[in-house]
Amino acid sequence: MADISCLLMHYPFVSSFYAKVKDAARTGRYGIRVTDEYRGYLRTLEGNANLNLKFESTRRFTGLEQLIEEQFLIVSGKYRQWVDGHAQ
Repeated sequence: MADISCLLMHYPFVSSFYAKVKDAARTGRYGIRVTDEYRGYLRTLEGNANLNLKFESTRRFTGLEQLIEEQFLIVSGKYRQWVDGHAQ
C-alpha cells in the first residue's frame, strides 16, 4: 500500500458549466460517445431553471490541510515527517 493518497481536483459545476454544456451539445466537441450525454445535460438544464447542482455540504477548497484535518485525505506520520523534512 502507498503511504499517501491523492486528490483529483475537478470543477465541473463552475459558473461556465451551462455554456460548456450548450457548446458541447451543439458542436460534439467531446466526441460522439459523450455528445448524447451533454445533450441530456442541456435538456435538464433548460427544463429546470431552479436546478441547484451544489449540495448543502459543498465547500470551497482552501487547501490540503483542511482535507487532512477533516480526514478526507489520510496521511501517515512517516509521510508528515518527509513533508516537514522537505518543506522550504
